[in-house]
Amino acid sequence: MKRYLIDLQQKQLQRVDFDECLELDMGDGEKTKAHVLGNLRREDQEILLEFQGEVKRTASCDRCLDECQYTTHVHYLEPLDEEIQELTLEELVAQEMTLHRPSQVLCSHECKGLCTECGENLNHKECACRAPVDPRLQDLLTLLKE
Repeated sequence: MKRYLIDLQQKQLQRVDFDECLELDMGDGEKTKAHVLGNLRREDQEILLEFQGEVKRTASCDRCLDECQYTTHVHYLEPLDEEIQELTLEELVAQEMTLHRPSQVLCSHECKGLCTECGENLNHKECACRAPVDPRLQDLLTLLKE
């Protein structure tokens, strides 16, 4: 990338396309593979970096704690600083993937989560616990029993 960036800055090239599989360090100690397709191009006085990419990750479901996979998609388009001499695409893609991580990771939209009383995973087995009753509504339950 560095060579292409210099050529673009010196106006020897107008556009460089790339299609790469990157190994990203997402900050959790594990390497993750990402497919990135994009280009570096000169438009007027600016050099633009544009790419699209996706990464598949494994995480714990936020409701039931089972391991699940999710996919993060990114589209990036930004001008680059003219003074930049070295571009680390892996770091930039890893940052964008981290920023676009879903705020809640679920194994499925129908995930029932864990029982609040015994901790049983309700996706695998129903538990015998009764749902807790809000003490403010306790009197209404007695009316329903009559």
